[in-house]
Amino acid sequence: MKNKKLRYLVLLVFLILTLVSCSNNPIKHTTYEGSFSKLKAETIAVDIETKSSQGFYASLDFKLTEGQVDWEIITPENELVFKGYVVYEDGKIYRELTYPLDYLGGTLNLKEEVKDETDKNGNIIHIPDFNYLQFEVGSQTGVYKLNLQPINADGSYEIIWSNKLPRK
Repeated sequence: MKNKKLRYLVLLVFLILTLVSCSNNPIKHTTYEGSFSKLKAETIAVDIETKSSQGFYASLDFKLTEGQVDWEIITPENELVFKGYVVYEDGKIYRELTYPLDYLGGTLNLKEEVKDETDKNGNIIHIPDFNYLQFEVGSQTGVYKLNLQPINADGSYEIIWSNKLPRK
């Protein structure tokens, strides 16, 4: 009888540990911030380590007051995943994704102005320049490299990198 109770207790503990380990862990974000100056035009490289092959996403946001920033994301195997630019012209910020050409049906492959939105209460909602660059399930693990190449740029950047994709 004692062995049976002990066996049930061990099975119950094992079941609880299994359920806890398989539970929904929240998405974690890592943020990288920096600034650009016309006086300093060297390439900025940000290394981002990814340990999950279950997919993840990145958000790129630039606040420019002058110039242009070309950017690219390279896999641990040195393959280009995303490439684009952000430019400040005539008091407005424009973006364009130049690689891949068919991402999100090509909706980001045209030069377009980046505009904030307004909610129903009149509050301004800031929209990042590249809000959701998704890396599919099965993406390589390891260190990804984000290269930022400022061209006569003044301003700042914020990069947000997730550890996984949201559940559908």
